[in-house]
Amino acid sequence: MSKMQAWFVPVEGEPQSVLLPMKDYMRHVSNTYFPGRTLDFTKVRFKGRLCHMVVDDTGMVDGLPVNPVATEAYHANCKPGTVHSIHGPALIFGGLLP
Repeated sequence: MSKMQAWFVPVEGEPQSVLLPMKDYMRHVSNTYFPGRTLDFTKVRFKGRLCHMVVDDTGMVDGLPVNPVATEAYHANCKPGTVHSIHGPALIFGGLLP
């Protein structure tokens, strides 16, 4: 089965390289990394490349802690002065392979 490289970005610690199955990868992402949560998608710059990031849509409202690595990747693709932050874990994929 084909796999896709991604990065799981925990709130604390370093991003971890993970492999996602190509078939039904969003179901896998939802069930494995964000069970029972509503997801939100955004474009980010991570490791110098334009990528997609999946986050918990209500992370801030639910009181999840700020994710500094995911917030930095988000701000790198936002209009200067953006103050919003990413709360909770994130998963970044696409644009990562050389």
